[in-house]
Amino acid sequence: MNTIQESKVRNVVLPAILTMALAALLVGCDRSDQSTDVAASQINIDQHEGSEQPLGDVAEFDGYTLRANLSPSEHLPDAMALKYGIEADANIFLLNVVILENGQEQQPAPVTGEVSASYESLIGHTTSIDMRAVEENDLVSYVGTLDTSGQRVFRFAIEAQVENTDQPLQMNFEVQLP
Repeated sequence: MNTIQESKVRNVVLPAILTMALAALLVGCDRSDQSTDVAASQINIDQHEGSEQPLGDVAEFDGYTLRANLSPSEHLPDAMALKYGIEADANIFLLNVVILENGQEQQPAPVTGEVSASYESLIGHTTSIDMRAVEENDLVSYVGTLDTSGQRVFRFAIEAQVENTDQPLQMNFEVQLP
């Protein structure tokens, strides 16, 4: 890979996933102690209050990385919210999931697949999140929204099935809103 291609991958891959504005909100968490089966963690939004970094989790698998980010939809630019049909509201959060293929000699690159997501309340009620693929600059991300107005703690379960593979990638994490 030449220097121009490396620079393009480094500067375009994650920012172009949803758009430059949403990518500014993306954050990765180093989880070197995770197993390859199911990743679990708890994140408290108070740690991020005042910053524009969303909540999320990252799980490493054999050859793949599953990255999930949760951001208030009110932080989306109006044009992007309109383009993707997302209501800009303090109680509506955007779940953004990216499947990255980890190459030996190249930057991780987004790949396509099927993504499903749900969350469970403290009383055990499970709600599915309608996820849809969003393509921008030949890169794909999977997004869905959830209403947080009636609940403050969310236990997420995300499963991704990369095209032409048999092994599903699974991630579990918990988010507590103030």
